[in-house]
Amino acid sequence: MSSFQGSDASDKLNPERKLLILKIVFSVLCILDILHWAYMLRDDFGDDNRNTWSFYETNYGTSDTAYLIARMFGDIFTGVLGLGAAMWTKKVALTIPCLVIQMIFVVIRMFVWPIRLLTSSWPAAVSNENLLFVACEFLLPGTWATLAGLIVYALKSDTIVTEPYT
Repeated sequence: MSSFQGSDASDKLNPERKLLILKIVFSVLCILDILHWAYMLRDDFGDDNRNTWSFYETNYGTSDTAYLIARMFGDIFTGVLGLGAAMWTKKVALTIPCLVIQMIFVVIRMFVWPIRLLTSSWPAAVSNENLLFVACEFLLPGTWATLAGLIVYALKSDTIVTEPYT
């Protein structure tokens, strides 16, 4: 075994490198989340190709509209701003709102969609696009929460160096 720093195989994923990988994943997730909301809110004219927001609004009313608005702001404030600040300042406490709020979103939808399926309130004609957005109701908040947990794990590593602002 060599005495050079970084020569050991276990150093390949040192805490700083883990944090760098998480920053890259964070950046990709931000782009995907922004594209998700932009595509959902696109303004299509005509009844044959309506946007996904109108699928929720037409079939499920104001409760789903309120949920989607809350989730959009939750993604922006807890995901993008909160996790970004946590990684760049290396403060674990900034991940807590994302972890809690995004998991609340997942739990809410874990109750709502099975009830809708059991009570036959599922619309007769559903496009693949709408099914994809329903899947995103679980995937995106779950991914934000998982990323928050991984950031906590990376920041809690014993050898991570936290330097004050210069």
